[in-house]
Amino acid sequence: MANPAAKWHPVTNSSVVFCLFLLLLAMVLYTLYQDPTFNEKPDKYYTALLTFATIVAGWLAIPGASGLLDVLVRPVQRSPFHALLIVSVVALAVFGLFAKFVLDAFPNSGDEVSYIQQAQTYARGRLWVDPPAVAEAFRQYWFFDKDGKWVGYFAPGWPLVMTPFFLLGLPLWIVNPLIGAASLPAFFVLARQYVSRQSAWLGMLLLGLSAFFIFNSGSYFSHSVTAFYGILFAICGAKYFAKGKWRYALAAGACIGLMGVTRTQNAVIFAAVFAAALLLTSRRRKGFLWFCLGGLPFFVTLLMFQDSVTGNALLPVQQWLRPEPFTMPSMSNFQMMEWHFAELATWTSPLLVLGFGAALIDLFRTGRLDFADWIMPVTIVSLLAYHDYGGNQYGPRYYFEAWPMAMLTMLKVIDPVLFGVERVRLKPWLSSAVIASLVFELAYLAACTHREHLVVMERQDLYRQVERAGLNNAVVIVAGSTGKTRPMAPRDLVRNGLDVSDRKVIYALDRPEIYDELRAQYPGRSIYVYSGAQLNSAR
Repeated sequence: MANPAAKWHPVTNSSVVFCLFLLLLAMVLYTLYQDPTFNEKPDKYYTALLTFATIVAGWLAIPGASGLLDVLVRPVQRSPFHALLIVSVVALAVFGLFAKFVLDAFPNSGDEVSYIQQAQTYARGRLWVDPPAVAEAFRQYWFFDKDGKWVGYFAPGWPLVMTPFFLLGLPLWIVNPLIGAASLPAFFVLARQYVSRQSAWLGMLLLGLSAFFIFNSGSYFSHSVTAFYGILFAICGAKYFAKGKWRYALAAGACIGLMGVTRTQNAVIFAAVFAAALLLTSRRRKGFLWFCLGGLPFFVTLLMFQDSVTGNALLPVQQWLRPEPFTMPSMSNFQMMEWHFAELATWTSPLLVLGFGAALIDLFRTGRLDFADWIMPVTIVSLLAYHDYGGNQYGPRYYFEAWPMAMLTMLKVIDPVLFGVERVRLKPWLSSAVIASLVFELAYLAACTHREHLVVMERQDLYRQVERAGLNNAVVIVAGSTGKTRPMAPRDLVRNGLDVSDRKVIYALDRPEIYDELRAQYPGRSIYVYSGAQLNSAR
């Protein structure tokens, strides 16, 4: 009889390797991220080094990786329902903790502030509010005054999701954690259309444990809800191609409609890929009509919204307020794509980014690509015409909605190897790569959590100084940025909500030419200036 200890020896060794890799990588990254001068811009050498370290750890752990993977998938083999329920509850708790305590429930970008103010506007039963007196003193990046309207820049879908929470007096920081927690079991259901429950489970863990997913699920960004719609769309789309029932195409269209009133550009990509697949599949062409009908009510709603705000149903609010930076592809756009990939590799895992490319090639070579597999490549190519890095963000956020589809592409390739009979000799390698990716995600999460918390706390320095000074009936001129690690500009700091004149403290931009008008419109208020991280009384 074989010695049981010998059977577990490779697993023990692999466990030690992965634990050491987790500790060492987390310590190195934490040390780097503790330094405020550390260059956060994506760097190919830094990314290459992280990739090399992950490959080495995976290679050293190959002998016992298959055994570790069997332990990892055991919960879903025993009781899928209970395993998914536990994951959802734990995910909700984790995302909520990150939203409240790591990100301090702080809208960490101008986009997020605009979403919140739009939700507050809709809660009043209006699409815009009247501009405050001396509106040019309170101009934000993504909330504009134009033609007598003070209006948000973005499509209404995401603010409308937050509006009921605002009306009920619930904190808005809980909305994205709820959506993120719902997205994980939804992704499991999607993956089960293509792969075994074990692979679907691994894909869900790889998706949900990344800093990319966790931080965006704790933010006020619209990416989480759009990705959720995308996952539901892919479930319905896969069911339609499998069964041909019209209701699935109709539901897929409705999901795209929801996406369209939230992040229109993503809806165009998802819809174009699915429509092309329908029209190229002779037995499913009738589904194109049902797909269009499902999205039609939302499309009409968006046109009505645009007509009400801009006066032209075909003129998006974004183009009316501030045209998007669409350009012809150039070298700088390709460099931006390189940055996005480098960020994706660190905020998820280098092996996952490499794995997606390899999986895409394998599915193309074997003729197994379907509509969902095209969404990530089309997203990447489409962004070559959009010259915008993304500003304040947690990972390359323009890739967020497509990333679950990229995960699905990888699962379709590794599933037969890990839990089937194909290329069994590759199983230890892929098992080790999967676990190494999970370990990398945990290590990076541990390292960047402190840095992101530091950023949001530094950016609130202005408001803390005002609170400590006990200011009341005052105007604070924001003459400088705040934060050392990742400074925030004054236009992101001028946060007064919708009722500027009702606030005890009003924050205004440093515009000397309007000082007299500002004093006249808000009389009797003390004037303070925030500059160089110092709050002082104006003389």
